[in-house]
Amino acid sequence: MAEPVTGREAIVYAEIDVGRIAEEQQALDAAGHYNRPDVFGLTVDERPQGQVEWPRADGQGQAAAPAGLERAEKQ
Repeated sequence: MAEPVTGREAIVYAEIDVGRIAEEQQALDAAGHYNRPDVFGLTVDERPQGQVEWPRADGQGQAAAPAGLERAEKQ
């Protein structure tokens, strides 16, 4: 983006292409320093998922949906 400045104080200006943000966020060097199986993992859950979940605050299953937002029963 810009050359480094060494040995003095300076304001560095650079232009960035914000259109590349998503592309760079998806870049993962699996063979490089990100190769950390103790930190990173990939899990694919193929079970059908609901679009909305209402977890209970105490972590014990599903809470009742707020009035007017009842859950549709799965068929």
